[in-house]
Amino acid sequence: MISLTEVRGDIVRLPANAADFEKTPARMGFVVLATDRGIETELPRYFPDGFSFHVSRVSPYFELSEAEALAAIRSAASLLLPGAHLSAIGYGCSSGGFLLNEASIVEALTAGRPETPAVTVKRAIIDALQTARIETISLLTPYDHALTETVVRGFAEAGISIAKAGFLDLASDDEIAGLSPERIAQCAISLDSSRSEATVILCNALQAAGAIGKIAETTAKPVFSSTGTLVAKCINLISCQHPHHR
Repeated sequence: MISLTEVRGDIVRLPANAADFEKTPARMGFVVLATDRGIETELPRYFPDGFSFHVSRVSPYFELSEAEALAAIRSAASLLLPGAHLSAIGYGCSSGGFLLNEASIVEALTAGRPETPAVTVKRAIIDALQTARIETISLLTPYDHALTETVVRGFAEAGISIAKAGFLDLASDDEIAGLSPERIAQCAISLDSSRSEATVILCNALQAAGAIGKIAETTAKPVFSSTGTLVAKCINLISCQHPHHR
């Protein structure tokens, strides 16, 4: 091993002053499933300038008991930029937000990252629909029939009716992330109804960003995707705390 005394030349400490550092962006953290390969491709498509995102992985909730799943969420949240400021945190698993207790998810997130505003996809979408005064939607999921029914009930409990729901019954997150935006658009458009006021595309693994424009153009109605709506809600949480980020 070479010691410092054997290296020719001086080793000097160089100063770095406050003015030498770039302005800190508003940082969003997301706890996402270990099996989800789609969300990190989707996230950059929804981010405006001045924001950055950071991801921590967690074991799928359906492999764990509810207590274990919440403990895993807390642990994953604690690994999001430890020691650095985080502006908001989101639980990036749509179905988990409907199956696990929502308040407990938020509590787990904030336990892992104290004093950081936190939100689920379920809350983000319901808040967005209620803000827009939308009461009836068309719903597309990649889930099976039973899980889609659970989601429908969750919307109903929030006062949101489903005009028509469709499910793709895909077997894995890998399949979900591989579904083309063209097929997503075709499926969502086929679910449009005269009763529906908007389309909701649920699941963070779906590559929905590339489908939204076609769906909105064809149906002439707003489209809410899991990842896009979660990002928008996180930005709103940050703006409420720091108005200069509006």
